Amino acid sequence: MKIINLIKSQGPLGSTEIAKLLGITPAAASQHLKILKQINLVIDKREGYWIPYAINEQQLEKCQQVLSNVCKGECHKPAKIQHAEKGSEIDLFKRYEHELKSELKRIRDKIKNIEKKRG
Repeated sequence: MKIINLIKSQGPLGSTEIAKLLGITPAAASQHLKILKQINLVIDKREGYWIPYAINEQQLEKCQQVLSNVCKGECHKPAKIQHAEKGSEIDLFKRYEHELKSELKRIRDKIKNIEKKRG
């Protein structure tokens, strides 16, 4: 999504430029671009040694339509909350909030451990 947003906002870019702008390795950018190209969301056109990647607007539009049909305005809720009865919805949200806080704590602990190892 970051690559798509970047290309959409800045126009055609090469993999090296994308890597620099996103703070990832050129190899990682190339791998992501390869996948985006396989699903036809980006197109490339060699210009000498430079290969600019651009958005395939028609395919992006198709994806947007599919996602809109799937979501129907409910994508922001977890599936278990989408199908809850009205009376239990608040309890489900509270449980979900607790799960998110626990996950965030776990991630912060991992970050601290990595930072300690780096010195």
